[in-house]
Amino acid sequence: MDDLLSNVPRDRLEALEAAGFTWHPLLALWFNRKRRKIISHDAVTKRDAAWLQAWVVQDEGGKSSIWFEEPLPPEAMDAILLELGW
Repeated sequence: MDDLLSNVPRDRLEALEAAGFTWHPLLALWFNRKRRKIISHDAVTKRDAAWLQAWVVQDEGGKSSIWFEEPLPPEAMDAILLELGW
């Protein structure tokens, strides 16, 4: 198992997996193409478990939802979206 995943509580991993999220180890984030959502490893580990469980299933009405604890420079976000094929 990826070292970063070893510090994620089991209930959070289960919530992400149940909602169809996939772990991207090189980018250290979770994503769900169908829901058009991305969440960073930091957000998964720092946010309240109840918040995460609600966020992963929240319908964004076809819009993308991206959650990082720290703001990313635009070029970093562009690189992430390119890597994920968005």
